[in-house]
Amino acid sequence: MFRNKNFLVVDDNDINRILLKTQLSELGAQVTEAANGVEAVELARKGSFDLIFLDLRMPVVSGFDVIRAFHRGGHAANGETPVIAVTAHALPQQRKQILDAGFHDCLIKPILEDQLLRVLETWLCPKRHYSSCASLPCTSDAVELSSLQSILEQTGGNRKVAGMLVAKMALELPEALSNVEKALERDDYQVAREITHKINGSASFCGLSGVRKAANELETALMRESPKDTLRDRFQAIASEIQAFLSKANAFVAVLDRSE
Repeated sequence: MFRNKNFLVVDDNDINRILLKTQLSELGAQVTEAANGVEAVELARKGSFDLIFLDLRMPVVSGFDVIRAFHRGGHAANGETPVIAVTAHALPQQRKQILDAGFHDCLIKPILEDQLLRVLETWLCPKRHYSSCASLPCTSDAVELSSLQSILEQTGGNRKVAGMLVAKMALELPEALSNVEKALERDDYQVAREITHKINGSASFCGLSGVRKAANELETALMRESPKDTLRDRFQAIASEIQAFLSKANAFVAVLDRSE
């Protein structure tokens, strides 16, 4: 459908990049990846893209920093390229700020197929060239990971990618959870928020609604600098959700491997 199109996907979260790349590749597009804002700016300076997907929350150089760099010039090859913001949540006022910052549209995680197709058709079909960011819902219904079908839906039925992502999350989530706990113990709320936000992003993309909800609640509590008892309760909630996922992960990978 988009075989001659070249897209740039920018996200510091490996799982998020892999999933979005898989979705776009399934549609026939060529996809270039950038793991941070600095790489994105450099790639946009060197090459030409039909569409750029840019995560808003990245350490050091955020999506907003990248869009400002684009506007300052030096990216002639992508001067007219639509830039799509990718975010875990966007309230109406936040969506307005995204558009005002120079983004052309936005996608809410987890990115479902119909939402992605809407954006592609909007910005790659001249007759339908309009911004509809403001009409997006504030949240998207997460796909429940109660069976293998849910993660397969997120990867377009690609069993190899689905198995790899489940295994990757099973490997990374315990370490991330441990690092959040250590940050809480030393009252380093900024680091705890950064790690929790990354967990939130991975869970959103993979449709892990329980982990996503618990991570969002902990992230909100950290932003508000809630009492330690509240933070501990929120941490225990996300720990329980991650453990529930881990209890299924090995079985999921085994089934996916056998079905190849």
